[in-house]
Amino acid sequence: CWNLSSFLRGCGRVSMDFITSLPKSEGFGSIIVVVDRFSKYATFIPASPDCPADGTAWLFMKHVVKLWRVPSNIVSDRDP
Repeated sequence: CWNLSSFLRGCGRVSMDFITSLPKSEGFGSIIVVVDRFSKYATFIPASPDCPADGTAWLFMKHVVKLWRVPSNIVSDRDP
């Protein structure tokens, strides 16, 4: 992963976490946080408090894949 082309475009590895139980604002009560593990660039995506898996996937495609590409590795830890 450590060559010049990987350095210039990043390695495509992201971590993803959910911030939940927030006060509702414009219908959203949680935030999906996606961080590129190479550059530490973070994307914050507003979501509903009970966002299902397919909704999360749609938001991920809309806000992350659309702009950057499909990452090679996604680490997610969704605690209950």
